Amino acid sequence: MVSGTDRDYKALVVRIAVGNREKLKGTGILYIRNLNERVCVFTAAHVISDCFDINGEVYLFLDFYDQKYDNHLIEGAFDKVDQKNANERWVYIPDSYNS
Repeated sequence: MVSGTDRDYKALVVRIAVGNREKLKGTGILYIRNLNERVCVFTAAHVISDCFDINGEVYLFLDFYDQKYDNHLIEGAFDKVDQKNANERWVYIPDSYNS
C-alpha cells in the first residue's frame, strides 16, 4: 500500500517490467490523481504492445520511487482492451498504432 500525501505522488517515473520484475521493457509516467484511487501509467505503445499473451493478458511490474526515495511496486495481470475504458487493470492501445 502506498502511503504519504497526495503531493508526494502526483507524477513519478515508473519502470515497466513484464513477466518478472527483472525483465525491464521500458519506462513511463505514473500519474496518481488522489491516494487510494486508480492510477494511470502513460508510456509509448511499443513498450508493451507485443507483450500480451493469446488471451490479451500481461503480467506487469511497475516499480517507482517516491520523493523520500522509498521503492514501491504495483504488480498484477492486466487486460488489453480495444476501446478507451477506465476500468482497473486494462491497457488501451489505439487502433491506429501498428506494432
